[in-house]
Amino acid sequence: MKNKSMPKKLILSLLVVVGIILVTSGSVAYFMWSSSDTGVESDINVTVTSGNGSCTIKNDNTKKLIPVKSKEEGRVITIEASQEIADAAVISWDLLINKLNTNDAEGGLKDASFKYELVNTTTKQSYGSGTFENAQKGTKITLSNNSEKINSNAPNTFTLYLWIDGNSDNSVDMANQEYNFDISCNITGTDVSESE
Repeated sequence: MKNKSMPKKLILSLLVVVGIILVTSGSVAYFMWSSSDTGVESDINVTVTSGNGSCTIKNDNTKKLIPVKSKEEGRVITIEASQEIADAAVISWDLLINKLNTNDAEGGLKDASFKYELVNTTTKQSYGSGTFENAQKGTKITLSNNSEKINSNAPNTFTLYLWIDGNSDNSVDMANQEYNFDISCNITGTDVSESE
């Protein structure tokens, strides 16, 4: 009796092990393809479009985009912003899409799982988030937090996150796609002139 049940247990154990290996290898492969090489077609350029002050890239991890578990594992760009208009001016941002796919093809990175978020990491305030599902070349995405006033000559660090959400359903069509964005810093407020 013991001899007959032993092979059944062994076969069952082997099937469980094979099942675990298949599931694990499938999920590992899911996180391995790249969607953009670093370089000129993966540029993020930062400019100041209005107002007095500066917005410059402080750090860019220039990571290739692959499906990841959290935004911190994707491409992370930190920008130092400082305004020189008044004691409490507003900084908003325009994310301009110059290129989102190789040969401007449909699909690819125009997907709900390709996400962005801009955060003022100095104050922990969000300036907006979303997906590139309906984005096209020339699309301008405005990111702002009108309730937050930035003090004059007080640098704030902003972080732009770009990532492919690996917890979503990612198409293989997203692999090896190029992207090129400009992010413009807009500083608005009332000028303060010193009294003589």
